[in-house]
Amino acid sequence: MTFRIFFRKIDVLGAEKLQHGKPAILIANHPASFLDAMVLAVFLGRPIHFYVRGDIFSHPIVYYILTKLHMIPIFSREHGTGNLSKNKATFDRGRKLLSAGNLLLIFPEGFSRQSKQVEPFKKGAARVALQTAFDDGKADQLCIQTVALNYSHHGLGANLFIRVGDTLELGQ
Repeated sequence: MTFRIFFRKIDVLGAEKLQHGKPAILIANHPASFLDAMVLAVFLGRPIHFYVRGDIFSHPIVYYILTKLHMIPIFSREHGTGNLSKNKATFDRGRKLLSAGNLLLIFPEGFSRQSKQVEPFKKGAARVALQTAFDDGKADQLCIQTVALNYSHHGLGANLFIRVGDTLELGQ
């Protein structure tokens, strides 16, 4: 209901392409920070787990709350190389979620920015897909789904357009 008030118009195209009960990695652009994951979780009709910059998980209470909201900490060089070793647990968790039939949202650009230009992809999305598909023998079940988010502007009264692209089946 809050989103219906915040946005003037919301269009979702292709949500039927998400196969219920089938694990998928959602690959999406990232134009509006936390808002992106929230609108996808609300309007795609399935629970979504997603990676979030790990430095915000430093307090135990924050960690508890964010993980209950399906957020998974991921660490980058920009926030210090000392935490990079924690990413093994991050990728293991993503692999387990996918193996259990869940959706895992990844923003392969690695950061949010208010731009319509797509930035170069980081390697995390490919790593999770390949580990899940081949280490766990789930290639016949896992798919990759592209999702595009477009806001007419950033603020109250914006139009939101979500488009789910075609499915890439890894087992083919």
